Amino acid sequence: MFTYTEIALVPADSLEVYFLPFFQGGVYLKGEIGVSVIRFLVDQTQIDPEYLGKRIQTVFLDGKAVDGLDSAIVRDGSTLTLSAAMPGLLGATMRVGSHYASMRSQVSHQVDNSGVKSGEGRVLLKLYNLLIRELGPGLLRKGVWIAARRLGEFFERQPESFWSECEKARLNGCPVKAENIKNGPWTGEDVFLRLEEN
Repeated sequence: MFTYTEIALVPADSLEVYFLPFFQGGVYLKGEIGVSVIRFLVDQTQIDPEYLGKRIQTVFLDGKAVDGLDSAIVRDGSTLTLSAAMPGLLGATMRVGSHYASMRSQVSHQVDNSGVKSGEGRVLLKLYNLLIRELGPGLLRKGVWIAARRLGEFFERQPESFWSECEKARLNGCPVKAENIKNGPWTGEDVFLRLEEN
């Protein structure tokens, strides 16, 4: 018996573009918390550590700019925001390990590991600029959690062309007509959404 709703749509390659905007508002990832930002990203998203070091230039944890990806700890309910390089002085100031970090001391993440709990938890992941297209498709194939209300509103706005592109759909593991997905029934506040290859 499902205590949450799981939706799988096929094919991923033609549908992913519709779902990429979700990453700006954030999608939930469930996994081990009480670990460093870098460990969470590598373990839960399978982001290559080399890509992480070269491509992801700005990281915010709970609204604070992070410099130490290996010391900042992800907690249950944290919001993790990732961006590629941003232009100008602001971009240079917010960059991980920036020489200008002292200019943003009021908005920099301060390491405080007191009361850190390990275990299973939920983190809101937001992506910006180039990272949406570079990381979003892989995350959608792995599966992400989206607030049921938000996903329901999204489905209601989709034109017939969206539903005709869905070759197959499953609701809680059972095959259904794609257009029937939007009618539910859905269980829980969040929906686990995965796009699959044909």
